[in-house]
Parts: sequence; C-alpha cells; structure tokens
Amino acid sequence: GPFSFNIYTTDDKVNIWVLDKNVLRNRNKLLGISEVSVKCLLDQEQGQTEKWLPLHRKDGSSGGQVLRAIEFKSDCPPPYNG
Repeated sequence: GPFSFNIYTTDDKVNIWVLDKNVLRNRNKLLGISEVSVKCLLDQEQGQTEKWLPLHRKDGSSGGQVLRAIEFKSDCPPPYNG
C-alpha cells in the first residue's frame, strides 16, 4: 500500500523488499530487493511517475520486476512518530 518517508539527505537510498506471505507456515519468503536513490526520485518530474525496477534475490540472481508508482503531494499529513 501507500507509504511516505522523511528525506534527510539526497544521498539516502530507499530499499524495496517484495515478500510472499505464507499464511499456513506463518512465514514470509523474500522474492527480491530493489534499491532506489532518493536523488533519482527527486530529479523526476513532479506529478505521478511509474517505472519498472529490477528485483534481486539475496544470491544476486534476478527476482523479476516490480512497478514503482510515485505521486508527489505537497499536502501530506505529518509523519507517524509511533
């Protein structure tokens, strides 16, 4: 689902983990990880953008792709500080 995060420096990176939830075994299986540079996100045009990102397994092999869709909003609610 949708989420938001604070940006402290443009050198930060966002890691996207894609998991397969197995409710019978009460375990999650890692399908793949993708890393996104915050600078790349900020350099995109404002509005909504979509891009296919490669997923990599822990052993470095391909885990497929995930579609990343971004919508920039200036009126976001304050972050949750749980």
